[in-house]
Amino acid sequence: MSTRKILVVEDNPEERKIYSEYLGFVGGKTLKASNGEEGVRAAREQRPDLIILDLTMPVQDGWTTIRILREDPGTRRIPVIAVTSHHLERKRLTDAGFTGYLEKPVAPFRILEEVERCLGPLGEGEPSSGSFPVPGSGPSAMSPTT
Repeated sequence: MSTRKILVVEDNPEERKIYSEYLGFVGGKTLKASNGEEGVRAAREQRPDLIILDLTMPVQDGWTTIRILREDPGTRRIPVIAVTSHHLERKRLTDAGFTGYLEKPVAPFRILEEVERCLGPLGEGEPSSGSFPVPGSGPSAMSPTT
């Protein structure tokens, strides 16, 4: 299995570093951007397998960024996970084009859970979330419920 490229678009340098390092630790190759404008440019140039996108950022917010990504034939099919400190309705996010949703503060294992829900296991072998020594969590906010 080839290494999956994941673009982390987050204006908070500490959170961007935590998400990137954790995803790198479990087998992903991370690309980083500090605002939506940089994120769109990186998505067009690097063609990541998935994007983790903060909604509230300077220069260009996540709502504008997802609209631009979905209008571009080269990026419209890339799964995008929204990350925000605000509670939002799932319908609003899916209508905007998001594939997943995480509420801050986000534990690193929750990011991995959502990434693997969209892409499958990162790296080689079994799903990474099963090998990381962190208690499991409930179903994803964007996963279908039964």
